[in-house]
Amino acid sequence: MMTVALDYAARGLAVFPLRGKMPAILKDDGGHGHRDATTDPARIRSWWKNYLRANIGIATRASGLLVLDVDPRHGGDKRLAGLEAEYGRLPHTSEVRSGGQGRHIYFKAPDDDNLPRRSNALGAGLDLPNYVVAPPSIHPDTHRSYIWAELSHPDDMAIAEIPAWLLTLLTCKPRPQRTRPLEQPPVGWVWFTRPLLAA
Repeated sequence: MMTVALDYAARGLAVFPLRGKMPAILKDDGGHGHRDATTDPARIRSWWKNYLRANIGIATRASGLLVLDVDPRHGGDKRLAGLEAEYGRLPHTSEVRSGGQGRHIYFKAPDDDNLPRRSNALGAGLDLPNYVVAPPSIHPDTHRSYIWAELSHPDDMAIAEIPAWLLTLLTCKPRPQRTRPLEQPPVGWVWFTRPLLAA
């Protein structure tokens, strides 16, 4: 794991150790979660000497990434298929098959990246996380490895720019709906001007 973590760091990806899917360095020990991520080889070596079996986390913002986490257990695969049918297919890019049968689709973050990383960024099952679990980490529940999808390892394929339609959906805010009070009740309705007294 240390060797792979160092390789990610050499590519400019900021990494940190995980216990399963959670940060390995606890708050009581001075940990700050994904904010601890670094590309510093000395620090990475020190971490993995202390956490020999730690999984690898990649902090997305610190690595200049936007990663779309597709969770089929919450309908993320169907929701993404619907978005692609409406707006167009996602470009070929690096992608990870998670140990929980989900997908992590990697994109380059825009230069002026101020997008909040959050759950359900595009609806249930489509998250934009602060960090992702990286191959060859092991899923704590299924004990399956996280793996790069076929021919999508960064050695085989460059990480694509995020498509404009996806960036627009992630940045737009739903407009609040304004409601006007009824001036007269619809036909058949009883209009109460005072609260009803209990019988």
